[in-house]
Amino acid sequence: MVRNPGKASVRATARLAGVDEKAIRSTLEGAELKPSKLAQMLIEHGFECAELTEWRINGIPDIAIAIILEYYAYEAGRYCTKQARLVCRSFNTIGIRAWIQDSVGWTKPTSNNETAMTQIQLLAALAKHLAEQDPNFSPQLSKPYQI
Repeated sequence: MVRNPGKASVRATARLAGVDEKAIRSTLEGAELKPSKLAQMLIEHGFECAELTEWRINGIPDIAIAIILEYYAYEAGRYCTKQARLVCRSFNTIGIRAWIQDSVGWTKPTSNNETAMTQIQLLAALAKHLAEQDPNFSPQLSKPYQI
């Protein structure tokens, strides 16, 4: 498994999945003693129990985020969330598009200014897509920092 991923905090991952961050924290904390179904899914994908514990501080790798979103979208039983399903659908669309573009060798020309905006544009596109899927979707934005 490639070990140079992008990462997100437990809080950001929980927001994407539409769950309380305590649910994810307890999964990560209890992975070595009594792995939950989610922890077992992460372990089956090649992650070690000790890694899961470290994610509380160091951030959750992108592949693990995808597994967590899939769990809360389809595998969590009564804890499945519509938010997780919408995010999975959105990222599936982005992933399939990227795979096809990579397969045919297409790359988007970028300038220095454009590269700096890529993450913001991706998040804005995701929010727009979620809003189109669910008219009641309302992203929770944190207050901007005061300078």
